[in-house]
Amino acid sequence: MRRRDYNGSLVSSRNTIEVLIEDEKINELIKKYYSEDEINYCMLTLKQEKDKKDLFISTNTKISEYMEERDTRLKNINWND
Repeated sequence: MRRRDYNGSLVSSRNTIEVLIEDEKINELIKKYYSEDEINYCMLTLKQEKDKKDLFISTNTKISEYMEERDTRLKNINWND
């Protein structure tokens, strides 16, 4: 009987999987123990999380730039000038 952590949920192990998925041997093991549907769901979850993180960073950068334009107290000080 094989052991599957997190009640067998591949998505629950996604942070580890994300780092290791490029390794061919690891990929073979994942395919051996998990269904194609489980693997696809995990990959979709990883992509969605990356997209959300990228959007979050982009939005915060735009807000920061906007605030810098509106309030000079928020601008970076260049001490070399």
